[in-house]
Formats: sequence, structure tokens, C-alpha cells
Amino acid sequence: MKHILAMLLALLGASGALAQIYVKVVPEKKTFLSGEAMYMRLTITNNSGVPVELKSREYSSWLDIHVEHSTAGAELPQSKFALFPPLKVPAGMSVSRKIDLRHFYDLSREGNYHVQAVVKMPNQKDMFASQKSLFAVRTGTPMWSQTVAIPASAKRCTFSICTIAVRGIQKLYVQTKDPDTGVAYNSVCIGDWLGTTRPQCMVDGKANVHVFFPTTPMLSAYSRINYRGTMEKLQYYKKVVGAPSMVFLPDGSVRVTGAVHYDPTVKPKTVPDAADVPGM
Repeated sequence: MKHILAMLLALLGASGALAQIYVKVVPEKKTFLSGEAMYMRLTITNNSGVPVELKSREYSSWLDIHVEHSTAGAELPQSKFALFPPLKVPAGMSVSRKIDLRHFYDLSREGNYHVQAVVKMPNQKDMFASQKSLFAVRTGTPMWSQTVAIPASAKRCTFSICTIAVRGIQKLYVQTKDPDTGVAYNSVCIGDWLGTTRPQCMVDGKANVHVFFPTTPMLSAYSRINYRGTMEKLQYYKKVVGAPSMVFLPDGSVRVTGAVHYDPTVKPKTVPDAADVPGM
């Protein structure tokens, strides 16, 4: 009887040590636009007293990310198998990693989602799950759209300008979509939109979209995005006269009129006080 009790205590002790592995997954933000990078921050805390090295096998990953659509109530099938690189978690430490769910799931459908992380220990038997975290995917309010041919290719892409409200602030996005399916394969936020004037949008001969829009009563932003959905340029301009606008020059470049270039990272020069006397 004493031997059986000792074995049970030993098993409970081992289980207690393993139970001090904590897993947490948190969305980088609560609302994402369809096609946008959907980063989740995974944090693993090791309070077991010994270092843990998490490794995947050929057909078994040490980390599983489960996503379910809250309306449908069913878990989404993975579109791609995720084999995560090894991760060492020292004793008494926490280690975090960012994971983009777009790489593994089709999240083009609008709605609310739950995400949960499950970590498998090196023995491939013990597993630890995080609590479920909630995030939303929105399609946004469309404002402008144009389908263009990609240079030196038979393919096309559709640029779409749309906006979504985040904590009462209108965010302006450029989406690049498959023109046949309408599914966004990339979305990039180009800034806060004041909402008083519609964005000015133009497409050049290299399949780049140029967007000019007001961000404050005195400031406007200019952005250039290529057909891959990568933002190549973002500049700010300060209004000087009339209504600023964007124009194409004969060489294909873009000029902003009625405004001067403004760098928000540069602090304005302070005006010296008239009472200050040099050398005093």
C-alpha cells in the first residue's frame, strides 16, 4: 500500500511540474481587414524548473493553432500544414513568437473567430492549450476599385480602396484582389482617413496604385502600393493653399500640388523668446 501511495505521489509530482507550462495566444489587434496580415502573439511560460526544447517531427508539429468561426461554430480546416521551427524555453522564462494565421487558414470570410494554441511537449504525449481568444475579420466599406493588367504577365489584379472604423477612427486600406474570385490576397493600412474628402486614386503604367487622402484638416498623405500589395512609399504633406491634389507628370512620376512635404518625425524649430539675450 505504501509503495502504491509513493508511486501516486511521484506521478502527481511529475504532473504538477508539467502543469507549470502556460500557453497564451493573443491577436495583435481585435479587428482585421480581409487579406491583412493577421498576427497572433504566442507566449509560452516555463515554470517547470527545467528548460524545455520544443521540436517538430516530420508529420507532427510541436504547435497546433486551431481556428473556428464563431457563427458557424465549427473548426476551420487548415489550408497548409504548419511545421514550426524549434523553440527553446529556458526555466523560469517566457518566450514569445508572432504567427500570421493567413499562412495556414482561409480567413476571407467576414465574421468573428476564436483562436487557440496547443503545445506538444517533447515526449509527444503531454499537451498544453491556451484559452480561446476572439478576433474579427471585416470586409470594409468599398470606396474605389479598378482592375489592371500586370506588366509582362497575362495576369491581372484588382485594386480596391476601402475603410473600416477602429475605435471610432476611420482607417484607410488598399486591397489587392484576385479579379476572378474577388478574394483579397493582401491588404495594407495606409493611414487614418479624415473622411471630409474622398481619396484621390490613380494607377500608373507599372500597375502601381497612387492614393492621396486627408488625415487631418491640415495634413494629407500620399501612398504608392504595387500589384503585390506592398506599400512602396508613404509621405505626408502640409496644406499651404487651396485644396491639395495629386497629379501625374509626363514622365509617370507623381507631384502633389497645393501642399509642401511634411515629416512628422522632425520636431519643428522653436521660436526664441524675445526676452532672451544672447550670451546672458
